[in-house]
Amino acid sequence: MKKNIILVLLVVLVVILSLVAGGLGVYVFLDKSKKVEPSPSPSPVVKETEETSLANPASVYCGEQGGTLRMETTAEGTRGICVLADGTECEEWDYFRGNCPSETENEIETGGESVSEESDEEVFKRLMAERHSKPIGDVQLTIGTNTGSHANGGVKFAGEISGAWWLAAKSGGEWVIVDDGNGTVSCASIAPYNFPTSMVPECWDEASMTLITR
Repeated sequence: MKKNIILVLLVVLVVILSLVAGGLGVYVFLDKSKKVEPSPSPSPVVKETEETSLANPASVYCGEQGGTLRMETTAEGTRGICVLADGTECEEWDYFRGNCPSETENEIETGGESVSEESDEEVFKRLMAERHSKPIGDVQLTIGTNTGSHANGGVKFAGEISGAWWLAAKSGGEWVIVDDGNGTVSCASIAPYNFPTSMVPECWDEASMTLITR
């Protein structure tokens, strides 16, 4: 009788131990099968600096003036060249600081002041206005021939019906009005300036009172 009870207890103990061992194995299996998800890394924060947030003022100024920027690589590094609408090129920072000659304005420096360079036609108009004490706005002038050293054409003042011819030549590198009028030019007037005969084929000699063919 006692042997049967001991046998039963042993069987029950084996069953309990089996159940405990099986449960422990299932727990270990399930624990190992769990997938550990890595924690997401925080997105890098880019600190905006003054250099990245602000545009190059020299490049901006170039564009505002109608220019285009071209980058050049030299031995010293990379630099920007501002190319203006008229083809003028200048280093962008020199242009920004006003250190480049302004060919678009066609100016020359005289006594520290900038003045517009006159064209030959404007010079002739001014000289004719001064010669006849007329407002320059009243001078209506045309150019017939201009060789660079000698010139001729026609002129009329506001309010006048008929016009006149004019002759100009360069003396000391500057234009001067040699003569103007309606008749034949005086030989004495043109003598110092060596006008080409194609421009002045004849002149009036006051000494002999004759028309001279040159």
